[in-house]
Amino acid sequence: MNKKVEKARFRFVEYLFKETSIKLTGEDISDDVEFGIEPNGIFEEDNKMFILTLNVLVKDKKSSLEVKMTVTGKFEYETNDIQELVPYLGFNAPAIMFPYIRAYITNITALGGMSPIILPTLNMESVGKELLDKISSNKGFTTNK
Repeated sequence: MNKKVEKARFRFVEYLFKETSIKLTGEDISDDVEFGIEPNGIFEEDNKMFILTLNVLVKDKKSSLEVKMTVTGKFEYETNDIQELVPYLGFNAPAIMFPYIRAYITNITALGGMSPIILPTLNMESVGKELLDKISSNKGFTTNK
């Protein structure tokens, strides 16, 4: 029971919804939604920042509603060895940002005069794996020096 807890080597600084699009093609919106996230990341080594970009798509099963958005999150880090940091950021950064995405979608749909879309809590492991794959293959991932 006396396991030592290690302090995280990175810190969530801020998020910003850079683009949002809502397309409503019918009035009968299904409560059952499909949800997808495409992650990309940039290390800004000079500033010791990791910028995570999540492209999000939410559609209802009847294709009456489509919500697209791009959100970025900034994470400060304290290490000079980025490879030490990558596994933590890969899995934790998307999970840290997801509650903001979830709340944003609920709010914009409710304020839009429709029944609010309330996304379920999700296991973000697959998004983290995709981000780690992009980091290891350098696809959709860059280091900005």
